[in-house]
This record gives sequence, C-alpha cells and structure tokens, in this order.
Amino acid sequence: SGGGVSPLSSTGLLVWPALRDCSWEQRRAAFSAGVLLFLYTDGVGDALGGDEDCSDDVIVGLLRQLARSETPLLDSVLVRIEERSGGRPHPDDLTLLSVKWP
Repeated sequence: SGGGVSPLSSTGLLVWPALRDCSWEQRRAAFSAGVLLFLYTDGVGDALGGDEDCSDDVIVGLLRQLARSETPLLDSVLVRIEERSGGRPHPDDLTLLSVKWP
C-alpha cells in the first residue's frame, strides 16, 4: 500500500512440464492488508518491454506509475499494452492476475 512496488525474486526457471529434471525452491511471503499482488506471464513482459531484456524493469516502472491511479490496475496495464502494440496481434498470451489483501 502507499504506492510502493516491491518485486518478488524468482525461485528458478519457468515451471514447465518439459523441464522434468529441474527443481524449484518454495518460498513464503507475508502480505499486509491493502497489499496488491500482481502476477503476469512472459507475454505481458514481451508486450510492454519489446525486445528489451529488462521487461521486468519496464513492468515495475509502469506499476509505480499506476499505483496511485483510480483506474483499475489490470485495465490500465491492458490499455498500455494496446497503445504499445499499435493494434498488432500479440504473438504470446497476455495473462494478468491481481489479488488485493483485505
């Protein structure tokens, strides 16, 4: 809450059934009342970050801009994706999920 954005660190590679010999670390995170968790697939990062290797940085920057907006977060992110794509089709999925703790 308060407009801050704190990325959670990765626990490993993308979880994918083809990676049978990989293992992933489990972690727990505590969330206070009013905190919003924003999850997204790599297609969202590609759509916002383009060919840049820093798509996570682009998303964090966008979330910081939108943190105090009255417009619902997912709507704002999707609008930004559409603005950036210029109406072209997306080559990957765009999956977004936000959860706000009461």
